[in-house]
Amino acid sequence: DYLLKGQHVLEQHGKTDIEITGLTTDSRAVEKGYLFVAVKGSNEDGHRYLDHAIQRGARALLVEQGEKPIGGVTVIRVPDTRVALSELASRFYQYPTCNLNLIGITGTNGKTTTSYLLETILMEAGREVGVIGTISYRFKEKSLGASLTTPESTDLMRMMREMKDAGVTDIIVEVSSHSLDQGRTRGLKWSRAIFTSFSRDHLDYHSSMEEYFRAKSLLFDSLGENQKSDEAKAIINMDDPKGTI
Repeated sequence: DYLLKGQHVLEQHGKTDIEITGLTTDSRAVEKGYLFVAVKGSNEDGHRYLDHAIQRGARALLVEQGEKPIGGVTVIRVPDTRVALSELASRFYQYPTCNLNLIGITGTNGKTTTSYLLETILMEAGREVGVIGTISYRFKEKSLGASLTTPESTDLMRMMREMKDAGVTDIIVEVSSHSLDQGRTRGLKWSRAIFTSFSRDHLDYHSSMEEYFRAKSLLFDSLGENQKSDEAKAIINMDDPKGTI
């Protein structure tokens, strides 16, 4: 019930007063007691893996398509599992970005270089810094190789919770156009949003350069929506033609 607070539930089968031990969109990562969120992607549809998730121990399923009641497993249908996922992940990990300095960097080129420069500057200033980016996800003495520039909402919130619990004060995130378009960063409380550059790329995913730029701009559309207006700042490379738009 706690996780579903504020969600637009269209249909529900089974109990909701159950203990959920984890969240994932990957049926291969499901463990006993997990909530499996079936997300439709550009190449795969999580609804195809509901049986696999149940076999691995899923306690509940969040779906978009109508599903028949499954014995012992709670099934919840919402209009858009992708939209629901970011709020579920934030709530499950107890809103980890609250009271953090959260910096998002987007742009075709320059994200990684900018993240390393900022990391060094902040550390020299005595801050505890975490980085989620193309090369690695790192904080304190920990470093993991990155599988995606910007992870899925569940992984993003889990890492941010780990960072905050370890005393991190500033988190730098490289924010890809894919993640913005798919809503992986929806609801994050950005303190700073940085634009580095814009050039032709990712047209295998975006239908046009206009759509690609629209996706990039979503970072700035959400800037400050959860912060005091005088705290949230945009930092834009005005030497890039798109920086003046």
